[in-house]
Amino acid sequence: MKDTSPRLKAILDYGSFETFSPVTFVSIPRPEDYKNGFITRYFVSQRNVNDIIETSLASYTDISSILYEVGSLKWKITGPKYSEYKDSIRTQIGVWEYNNNQIAKLEKKLPGIKSALPDIFQYWKRYAN
Repeated sequence: MKDTSPRLKAILDYGSFETFSPVTFVSIPRPEDYKNGFITRYFVSQRNVNDIIETSLASYTDISSILYEVGSLKWKITGPKYSEYKDSIRTQIGVWEYNNNQIAKLEKKLPGIKSALPDIFQYWKRYAN
């Protein structure tokens, strides 16, 4: 915007805000996360660019919704790998089904999120320590 006229800069209020680029962040569950059974994961994608990255909560909250599409999901990290049933009634939802459902919901807002989460069992432990 160097060559933008002063009048247009004033109209756009150019210079009164800072641009912020999200930083890639790898979620690492803590022992208390395993006790809770879940972590929250945050994702961003620059609008008009199909490149989704995982980011921290701090970056997620500071991102401009004008420039980026954002989304989060609750990620199951403990419990049975697959849903358990008794007499055709699900008694406990498994990590595979739960996380796939979360991805499917977020896919509507962030198309391509499934590619960013190829390991549905990432961080999974059967039981919390």
